[in-house]
Amino acid sequence: MEKLKKGDKVVYEGVETTCESDAFHFFGTGPLVVELEGFEGWVNAKLPEKLPFNEL
Repeated sequence: MEKLKKGDKVVYEGVETTCESDAFHFFGTGPLVVELEGFEGWVNAKLPEKLPFNEL
């Protein structure tokens, strides 16, 4: 899985959104998480589906 980066377009829970942060490990060693525009808190980085570049 490619690590999500700030600005990547993704689909999460059926909603197209944008990553507001690079994926990072929660507390340095925990699960890989990311912040998404329009969603509160951190989301497990395995859950959002990255949109291919040509769909932007």
